[in-house]
Amino acid sequence: MVGAMGHISDFSLLLAASGAQVVVVCGYMTDKQFQEIVDMALAAGCQLLSVPRSVKIAGVQPTTVWRGGQPLVELTAPSLKGSQLAIKRVVDVVGSAVGLVLVSPVMAGIAMLIKMDSPGPVFFRQERIGTGGRCFRV
Repeated sequence: MVGAMGHISDFSLLLAASGAQVVVVCGYMTDKQFQEIVDMALAAGCQLLSVPRSVKIAGVQPTTVWRGGQPLVELTAPSLKGSQLAIKRVVDVVGSAVGLVLVSPVMAGIAMLIKMDSPGPVFFRQERIGTGGRCFRV
């Protein structure tokens, strides 16, 4: 396509390089491609707009907005407010601490088995692109 910055498979890199704040999805794509675009755009902190289509994505709230006289669907991640955030934080910390204590002996045993069987490291590491296009190690 004339004027295209790249291919959809390079979307996360293009998003990071462009510094985009808004992503508008207006062409046909498969549900899987659409899901990937939604995930990458929201992870990069972009506002996401789409022409109306059937949207059934877990954790995303569709809202109709008007831009230039055209209806678009804004997809946003749900947000918590006030005491909901505090309760979520407590549940997250307590749940992860209990889970870590319960699972750590099993994880240590698996790590020993991996180390005895493989010359490489126990943990797989890789660079990923995060919010705002910043790289981080997973």
